[in-house]
Amino acid sequence: MGELVERRTLAAEKVRALHGRLAVTEMLVRRKACVYVTGSFGRNEASAHSDLDLFILWQGRGKQKQHGLRDSKLRNLDAICLTARLIEEARYMNFPEFSGDGRWIVDYSEDELIKTLGT
Repeated sequence: MGELVERRTLAAEKVRALHGRLAVTEMLVRRKACVYVTGSFGRNEASAHSDLDLFILWQGRGKQKQHGLRDSKLRNLDAICLTARLIEEARYMNFPEFSGDGRWIVDYSEDELIKTLGT
């Protein structure tokens, strides 16, 4: 088996396993947000040493409402719980720690994502 085939197989298996482990969490964010895997796992080119790059995309405009709250279907506390769960599961599955001590685990509104594509 070639190296690219091995990487694709590994990436697909690990992402599928992560998705399965997040099934309960999925109920928390159903129809409000989703998690996108990017980087080498998103391209199905991951090696055994690849880290997990991801972001959270939520429905809403991203505008600030009264008291600094977002105009989002995904409540802030739910976003925090989702992020914590992603960290827990990544550690459980022995992914390398998230880069920058997790600073790149961010959430975007649909509008924010469209505005920042390519940056």
